[in-house]
Amino acid sequence: MLKARIEKELKCSLTKEEYTSLLCKLNFSKQSQVNHYFLADNKYPFRFRYLKEEDKYLFTCKIKLAEGHQEYETYLDSINFDDPYIKELVEQLEIKNIRFVGISENVRHLYKGEKGEFCLDNYLYCEKEDYEFEYELYDSNDSYEEAESFLKENKIEIKIPESKFSRFLKEKENYYKIAFLCADGLEECECLLVYDLCLRAGVKCELISISDNKNVVGSHNIEFKCVKTIKEIDKNEYNCLYLPGGKVGTDNLFNSQKVKELIKDFVTAKKIVAAVCAAPSILYRQGYLKDNHFTVYPGFEFNGVSTGNKVEIDNNFITGKGLGACYELAEAIISELKNKEVAINVLKQIQLLD
Repeated sequence: MLKARIEKELKCSLTKEEYTSLLCKLNFSKQSQVNHYFLADNKYPFRFRYLKEEDKYLFTCKIKLAEGHQEYETYLDSINFDDPYIKELVEQLEIKNIRFVGISENVRHLYKGEKGEFCLDNYLYCEKEDYEFEYELYDSNDSYEEAESFLKENKIEIKIPESKFSRFLKEKENYYKIAFLCADGLEECECLLVYDLCLRAGVKCELISISDNKNVVGSHNIEFKCVKTIKEIDKNEYNCLYLPGGKVGTDNLFNSQKVKELIKDFVTAKKIVAAVCAAPSILYRQGYLKDNHFTVYPGFEFNGVSTGNKVEIDNNFITGKGLGACYELAEAIISELKNKEVAINVLKQIQLLD
């Protein structure tokens, strides 16, 4: 059984002016970090902190206790839920579901004090800037006197910040973003209908061409322009990947190595992957749906067993049977990214529901 250490820390929200002022007080070293946040069974916070200078990920799971935090941590080369340490932790905590919450970038300034480590953080999350002071004790039996004296000397009132997870869940309407992968031969309505409904829900959406040409021609010879090519995107900007159908479009998606790599990245990161019509077959042929319920356009099962339902949601996969299921599919995506009420309001807005 994995062992956890007891961590004790003092946190304080700062204004930009307070943050700038404190930077001058101690000889801080600097780190650049990117934090990937996940929530396990809606109660266990998982974080993969990418340390740019070290090119390593620090995985942490903190469980709040009366005396501090019970903390599990290990260093990894990548975000990898198949790592033996994480698999053992998931088994130990009897976790059934893990979902992606969000990403924050931060610049961390560190100073090693006598009893603990001083940290000043400048976070960028949900397109907002945030400033924090953090003090972590070396020995959980010590007190915060060193940090409290430092803050008092600099006339900083201790204001406990809300957790990143809570803030992400509150601010996610400003954060979630879907990448719609567009290939020549796609079914235009399966792409643009879901795109339109998600936009109405306030979810950011981008059409991404899988070729070097931003102009895509659909199965009905309708041409439209994408905002980026797949080579130009930063995968960390998106929380959901959408694969429209159409036989030729699906073949083009499946035959793209970059598409396969992007799907793998999203699956590994526990982000939502949605597909409709023939496109769920791409996920099945890559081995991702073999243990999941899924639906697909008849004839594209590839020896898999489709439920035949209009829409299926299983773990981080959302699949739709065809164009006729796109309203329900959009509802499922919006409900997952935001909530059911927002999804229903969109369907009422377009007069689909009374």
